[in-house]
Amino acid sequence: MRTKTAAWIVIGALGLLPAGCGGKSRAGAATAGDVRLSGAIAEPRTWSVAGLATLPQQTQEVSFLGEGMQKSIKGTGVPLLDLLQKARPKFDPKKKRDALRFAVLVHATDGYATAISWGEIDPDFADKPILVTVEENGKRLERPGLIVPGDKHGGRHVYDMDKITVEALGS
Repeated sequence: MRTKTAAWIVIGALGLLPAGCGGKSRAGAATAGDVRLSGAIAEPRTWSVAGLATLPQQTQEVSFLGEGMQKSIKGTGVPLLDLLQKARPKFDPKKKRDALRFAVLVHATDGYATAISWGEIDPDFADKPILVTVEENGKRLERPGLIVPGDKHGGRHVYDMDKITVEALGS
């Protein structure tokens, strides 16, 4: 009986390795600190902070009003657009500017959520360099965050992200 249990534990642990490294994974395979990318995409993935840190990084400073005072964050991470393009969004090439009917929903472990329209990150429209952060103000994060440059208030600064979902609107 113990041999069978040990075998299942080893098999389960091996099944989580690709998820923790930013590889493709099955739903439900996420571990603490991971963020799940799903929705209207061809390649759902689960990313760990360590996996995200292996991708090309950018650093940017953002300032916003939060909790009644001006706050500044220097964040390092992966551009949200780059991460989403790796997952291959399910845009219909037969529909004119189909990407503009999509939104990206970002969810945190405490239930906080916010939305970003595809047009905000699309280089042909607003081209905002929104980052999925792995480090903020010199501190490595335990779970990815999100910073949105240009926002006057910090309502879309998300920490402890656990889900990013691409949704087609009006379908």
